[in-house]
Amino acid sequence: MADVALLLLLAGAAAVLAAAAWRRAARTGGGYPALFRWLCVTLLRQRLRAGCVPITIAPGGRLKLLLIRSRKHPEWLTFPAGGVERGETLQQAAVRETFEEAGVSGQLGVRVAEVRERKAWTVMYSLYVHAEHTEYEERARGRCWLDLGVPGSPQAAEAVAEVRKTLSQKAVHQQVLEQVLAMAAELAKQTERNEQESRQCGAPLRSHAPRLRSRGAVRSKK
Repeated sequence: MADVALLLLLAGAAAVLAAAAWRRAARTGGGYPALFRWLCVTLLRQRLRAGCVPITIAPGGRLKLLLIRSRKHPEWLTFPAGGVERGETLQQAAVRETFEEAGVSGQLGVRVAEVRERKAWTVMYSLYVHAEHTEYEERARGRCWLDLGVPGSPQAAEAVAEVRKTLSQKAVHQQVLEQVLAMAAELAKQTERNEQESRQCGAPLRSHAPRLRSRGAVRSKK
């Protein structure tokens, strides 16, 4: 019994260390040791995921959000996100998944949300879209720009209600949307500053280039 108790204690300690390392990686957007990645997947039984909330600003200060159609339920829209591959940082995975699924690239912004579920741990970043590409891996799914209105305005509530009608009911997407709405004013200001700086420079600011999927990697279905 003593040996079993010791093993359980060690396993619990390892799980706590893994969770702490993952939270640190989520905050910084950096990589994490392979050991801690293994601990997260093996002991916590959680898949590591990252993605983006692609946004832009429309005339009049309206915040616009890009969503994609769900693979299994195309009547619903989702945020682009997917698994973190070996050797990737959270930010690299977020940019890559967003390019593969939504076909957009741009300047990566702040961490918008961190959602922990029973089988997955997802970190989402804002992405100030600079370019929409016509050739990308999952273009057959379709993408859709949705208007969130001017943050704080009476019309924004109506716009958000329309978004809720089409957004997937999965907890991860609903929680990400809530965080986006909580930060809407800040995101709109940052997006507007980003576009102003781009116009002043006469060219888009440096975009984060998507990291290509490693050769032989198999894309899992979500």
